[in-house]
Amino acid sequence: MKLIAVSCTMEKDEKTFFDNFPLGKSVKKNTDIYESIIFFDNKKGLSECYNEAIEKAKQDKMLEDSVLLFCHDDLSLGDIFLKEKLEKAFETFDVVGDRKSVV
Repeated sequence: MKLIAVSCTMEKDEKTFFDNFPLGKSVKKNTDIYESIIFFDNKKGLSECYNEAIEKAKQDKMLEDSVLLFCHDDLSLGDIFLKEKLEKAFETFDVVGDRKSVV
């Protein structure tokens, strides 16, 4: 399973995002685990970006063995067991997460 980080960045370009923000650094550092769908220099609302990301993932057949993670750009994906925790959670639930934690 591949994890796909989705983020709607406000007024940030690609280089700034991957070099300076926790989510960008996490994705860049762990390309074997993470892919990304990032909206750079974004002026749209979250729901519009998220719906676009879902459609893109479907169109590119990314969802066959992947999970979309809707994240803020200030989130660091540092839990080395995140993938395993999500796989376990998805045995029971279709949607996982809350405002305080991912799993």
